[in-house]
Amino acid sequence: PVRFRLVDGDRVEVKNTLSQVYPRALVGKNKAEALGGMLRASHGIEVETRPRFAVDANAGALLAGSSLVVDATDNAAARCLVRDAAAQMGALCLHLGISGDGLLGRVTWSGVAGHPPFEPDDAPPGAPTCEDGAMLPTLVMTASVGAEVLRAAVVEKQHNAMMVLPSGSRRLG
Repeated sequence: PVRFRLVDGDRVEVKNTLSQVYPRALVGKNKAEALGGMLRASHGIEVETRPRFAVDANAGALLAGSSLVVDATDNAAARCLVRDAAAQMGALCLHLGISGDGLLGRVTWSGVAGHPPFEPDDAPPGAPTCEDGAMLPTLVMTASVGAEVLRAAVVEKQHNAMMVLPSGSRRLG
């Protein structure tokens, strides 16, 4: 059976209601617990929540027992932490990210034979953010492509990497 664990120490803010799945009623709630509650209520999915930030000291414990990790963190340091913790456990890791200018999405793997090593990038100072909704189209497209890549990995044992462009998505490699 597939088990879900959500790890996030952040709280839902008003700006998150523009670009993430959270309704305004959940502003102030922990993101992992809020999303877990929505998945339970809408789909009957059993979800374990860990309302903590992953840091060097706890990343391994937070992800322990995972065979597949989905990384949707928003900075290079956090992406490296998740990548490295997953590698230490021998878990596959699917990374979803958006370029600093918000025009390009990337869905790629670490820990999968035949895929290049995952090296995250970080947005330069002054780059657009999710706060104003400007990245919303790329965010939605990247999340949709990520969900399909994840489905193909779980159901068909295919590990596709994809680039998400304004004109659509393209398979890498």
